[in-house]
Formats: sequence, C-alpha cells, structure tokens
Amino acid sequence: KALAYLEMIQDLAAHPERIAEFESDPCYTTSLLRESGARRALEDGADIILGNHLDTRLEFSFNTAVGGNSFDARFSFGDTPEIPSRINAIIGYNGTGKTQLLVNLSHVACGDDQHRAEVSSQYGQIHPENIAFGRVVAISYSAFDTFKTPTAAAAKRAYRYCGLRDLIKPSRTDLKGQDTIAQEIEDSVSRLNTEGRWESLESALEPLFR
Repeated sequence: KALAYLEMIQDLAAHPERIAEFESDPCYTTSLLRESGARRALEDGADIILGNHLDTRLEFSFNTAVGGNSFDARFSFGDTPEIPSRINAIIGYNGTGKTQLLVNLSHVACGDDQHRAEVSSQYGQIHPENIAFGRVVAISYSAFDTFKTPTAAAAKRAYRYCGLRDLIKPSRTDLKGQDTIAQEIEDSVSRLNTEGRWESLESALEPLFR
C-alpha cells in the first residue's frame, strides 16, 4: 500500500528514474532536499519500500583542527566483521582533543550544504561533501563538554544534545540537578512503555552487547 501511494503521488523515492528531471532545478536542493534527513530518505527510501537489501556501509573523512593542528579523521562503518557496523572508536590520552574532534564534527554534520559552507572555516569539512546524515545525536556524560546546544534552527536540522548541561537555564551552561536527571530518566522510560519503543531500543543497543 505504501508503494502504491508513493507511485500515485509521483514520489521520487518510488520513481528514482525521474530525479534527473528535477535535480537541476534550484528548488530541488534548496527546498525539497534542504535537510540532510530528506536526502537520506530519498537515497534509502526506494530500497526500504521495495524490500531490497539496504547497504549500511558508510565511509567519510573529516578535515578539522584541534589544538592548532589540522588533520583528517577517517570514519568507516560496516567493513570490519569484528566491530559492529554502527560503532567507531576514538582512542587517545586525556586532553589530546578526542571530545573536541566530535564537537567539531557535530557542528558540521547536522547541517545542510549552506550551513556546512558557513561553518567550515571554524569547524572543518566533511568529504564527500554531499554525504547526508539523518540525525546527529551528541551524548555526553562530562560536565565540561563543549558540544553545541540546539537552537530552533539546529532542531530543524535534526540535531539533539543529551548531556548534563541544563538547556532551560538562560546561560545554557549550568548543570542539571540530581532530581532533574532522575525525572528525565523516568520520563524516557515512560515514553518507551507507552509508545512501544522497547523493541527499537533493544535493536539499536544490540551491537553494544555482542
């Protein structure tokens, strides 16, 4: 039924052969595909709808600078049987810039092409430039992290920050209290129970327990 509906409305995910008719139109990129999530949906949508094998392999590099030194960080998912495809690890001594690398990456990955161009000089560049991420979630248990906190514009770009900083406070740098953290956990468990999301959560966490 889903495929029939998408064919009826001439959705490009159901008719990828028609993409060439529209990709030269500025509205195609500035409106239809202005968000990374939309690009990701278009790229994977047809295979999901048709029940085809979805290639989960992903490779990209990120050129950035930490401590005044510029370098390329390479990420590869799905090409190493010994490591679950959803996991990459960054290993290094304290103070060498591991968190700053991820902070820089989060600033760039959450945006569309225009946003990436605007922040490239400050945070870095992703290659290939047109790679799309459906959602960026920054999770931190450090009281000293410098991950960006989501503005209204960032929220539209599907960026989420999960950390110890209290985003409700005007400074956005104060730390949450113990009661606030406990309430957030309780609310999250409640949503999992009422919305039937336990199965999805277990599937997402399964690679971590291998």
